[in-house]
Amino acid sequence: MEIVNRFSVDSAIESAWKALLDVPLVVSCFPGATLTGTLGKDSYNGIIRVKLGPIAMEFAGTVTLSAPSADTYTATVAATWQETRNRGSATTATTFSLSPLGDAAGTQVDVRTDVQMAGQVAQYGRGVGIINAVSEQMVRQFAARLQKELTDRSAMTEARPVDTEGSASSPAGVSESGPARCRFDNAAGSTNEISVLALLWRTMVAKCKQWFGRPQSL
Repeated sequence: MEIVNRFSVDSAIESAWKALLDVPLVVSCFPGATLTGTLGKDSYNGIIRVKLGPIAMEFAGTVTLSAPSADTYTATVAATWQETRNRGSATTATTFSLSPLGDAAGTQVDVRTDVQMAGQVAQYGRGVGIINAVSEQMVRQFAARLQKELTDRSAMTEARPVDTEGSASSPAGVSESGPARCRFDNAAGSTNEISVLALLWRTMVAKCKQWFGRPQSL
């Protein structure tokens, strides 16, 4: 199935592009997902936790960034997941496409995800309409977290004094970018998980507000 979402961030396209190429940062902003190791350039091991009411499911897999194009501001993140108790599997291919947000100093991000599921996981995913609604809620959470990271990065850049001696004395290979690296180091201890039941509840409440908020025809 294909899921299409769109969101915007209050950041220049170059800054948003750099952030979305940072796989540890992207995963840290995605609800329920953490990284557990590095396989190679732009390829990582990770886990994602999903809670279906009283049922907790954990998926282990790989996440890989591929086909980044600075000319078109597009990139694909492919992932393969296996439920740790053998209750199914899932593969996803998510393409990000960035574009300037009109005359404003912002960026629009179009997200197109192809999802393939097997086993018990596929049974939970039969309601495409519900999955799209839940996906929209998850993307909103992701966008809010990404916006915070971009704002924090901008503030850190503006506040950091220029110190050529300090920069020269930094050990080779040590990054000073900070937030995403710290979260990646602590990923294994994270208890973050997606509560699908909570997301469904918020989706139903939103739908009810739309239905009951409509003017009644006479």
